[in-house]
Amino acid sequence: EYFLSVAKTLNFSKAANELCITPQALTQQIKKFEDILGKKLFIRSTRNVELTEFGEYCVHRMQPVKDDYDRALEKIKNRIELSDKKLRIVFFRALPKERILNVWIEKIQNYFKGYEIDFIAANIEDVCFYLENGKADVGFTIVDQDLPAETYMTKKIESYPGKIFVSQKH
Repeated sequence: EYFLSVAKTLNFSKAANELCITPQALTQQIKKFEDILGKKLFIRSTRNVELTEFGEYCVHRMQPVKDDYDRALEKIKNRIELSDKKLRIVFFRALPKERILNVWIEKIQNYFKGYEIDFIAANIEDVCFYLENGKADVGFTIVDQDLPAETYMTKKIESYPGKIFVSQKH
């Protein structure tokens, strides 16, 4: 992570600030990493930092590993949230409560027995915001729109012109 941060910013002070460590500590970590690899990763001068050819190679090999690590960590965090038996449901506050919402709430409560269920009433824009930012697990809305499949799974609500949105993150 330290190496990739310096490689991205090409500035030890900026990278150290992003990593919440001192520039000296970052310099020491990069030096230790270069010693382990047996090659220099950066060409440093008093004004510039550049990647060596080997440093470029390392970025291309290590960035996908860090990205995989970040995705795995996010899945683990999501799993922990699910194991805490919490379900967060955001719904468009204008949904017809008697006809639609109460029926689905009852179905959800029966299916997720033992879960703490938080219901969040929101305006139409915030339904997607809550899902996209991991603030809710499931969303209900009356908007009949198509959302990107890589972001949401959608399901029509019976014969009513609305949909259930579930973030692909969950």
